[in-house]
Order: sequence, then C-alpha cells, then structure tokens
Amino acid sequence: MNRRTIAPALLVIALALPGFGVEGDTPDNAPATEATAPAPAAPEEAPVTEPSPVAARRAARAKRERAPRVEESVRMRILDIRLAVGGTPGPSRVRDDYEAGSGSSLPTGGYDYGLKKQGGGFLQVGFMSGKLRDHGGLIWGVGLRSSGYRIDVEATPTIDRTQDLSYSTFGPIATIGYGYAFGEHFHVEAGPYLSVGAARADWFDRDATSTYREATADGAFAQAGVRLGGYFTIVRHLVLGLGLEYGSSIAVLEADHSASSGKSKLTVRTHGLGAGLEVGFRF
Repeated sequence: MNRRTIAPALLVIALALPGFGVEGDTPDNAPATEATAPAPAAPEEAPVTEPSPVAARRAARAKRERAPRVEESVRMRILDIRLAVGGTPGPSRVRDDYEAGSGSSLPTGGYDYGLKKQGGGFLQVGFMSGKLRDHGGLIWGVGLRSSGYRIDVEATPTIDRTQDLSYSTFGPIATIGYGYAFGEHFHVEAGPYLSVGAARADWFDRDATSTYREATADGAFAQAGVRLGGYFTIVRHLVLGLGLEYGSSIAVLEADHSASSGKSKLTVRTHGLGAGLEVGFRF
C-alpha cells in the first residue's frame, strides 16, 4: 500500500475500536489512588519556666531527706552514778538585820560581821548522762548536794567554842554542758550548774547582861557557777574524776532569840573556787 491508502485505513480502525469494548484511559476510568491520612500535627512544646524559690527549696529538702544519712560514731556513752567529795569556800559575808527584843542589849539595826575562818566541804551524789561523738556532745546531770562550814565570828569573843558556829545547805543540783572524749578512757566536761534548797546556821544574840547566846536560823539558799572536770574510765564500769568549780551563793535565814525576844534576819554570801574528787559507776 501506498501512503494514501494507509492513512484512511488507520482512521477506520481507530473509529472501530470503541465498538469492540476497548476504551482508553480517561479521567473518569483512571485507576483510583489510595487516600493518605494527613500527618499528625507535632505537639506543642510547653514553655520552659524557672521553678519558684519555694519549689526549689522543697525540692532541695526532699533530696536531702532521700539522701542516706551518715551517722557519726559515738566515742563514749556516759550513763553514770557518781559520788563526789570536796572543799568549797565558806561564807565571805554575813549580814544580820537585827530587831531588838525586850531583853536585848544590842540595838535594832544592820550588822556586818567579819569572819576569821572560812572554808567548808561538800558531799554530792548524782546521775550524769550524755553521748560524746567525734565533735563531742551534750551532757547533763542531776543530784543532791550537802555542804557544811565552820565559822568564827569576830564579834563573839565570849561565846564558848565560837569556831563551832556552823552554816550548812542541802538541796538538789543540776548541770548541763559540753563533753569531749579523748579516746575510750578519758573525757572532759564543762558547763554551768545551779543548786537551790534549804539552809541552816547557828547564830548568836546578846542578852541584857551582854552575854552571847546561840540560836538556830533557818531559811533557803541559791547557788550558781561553772564547773570543769576530767574523768578516767579505769575499767569497764569504774570512773574516777577530778572536778573544779567556781560559784557564788546567797542564803536568807531567820532566827528567833528566846533569851532576848529579839529576831535576826541573816544574809549569808559565799563565792570562790572549789575542788572535789569523784568516783562513779558506768552502766
């Protein structure tokens, strides 16, 4: 065939193909494409805010509470019963506010008396407790204390055995302070102490014949001071110690003089350095 006959033939074939069920791809019968889901939106990031000071402190405290605690080692446990005996300064001043009676040869007034002899002793029993760690520790104790003094009043030369005029105190004593252990067998203690209780004194009056008569005065006292002591643990339960103290006390006592019907109100003061030996049992 020549080109003139081929072209009409191709046109006829093209027109005849739809009749035989052969269709070309059109937009209506184009293969469907699968629908794709839209990509999820990215979550919005929360704004970063600085924690408040209160929240920061709470977080720090919670962190400390969760952290394991490191306990310091206990170098020494003190749980003692102790007995102490020693010497203390006697009254440094005695004032007598005297009220004369019908048979008195002394006028009413206040009298300050000098003392020839001063000094006395004490006996004390008590309990002491504490835990001494690497840096030391708190100690405390309570007990009972009795003190006695012999005094000689310069103004009473005619009283027989005036050196036997006495002044005594009795009452509870308490102390609190700091202790430090130098190893397992020696430690020191330091701190204030306070004692209050009853006081008694032998005193005198001068009757109408100018004869000195003795009488008994009763009242109360208070004492405060500081103490320092060193203690050795000799064996497991035996404790020996030496203590020093410096304190002051005041007592107010009253005496009725039967011979003259007079009355004395005494003010007794002491102050100074004392020392004592101690022995104890450690539980």
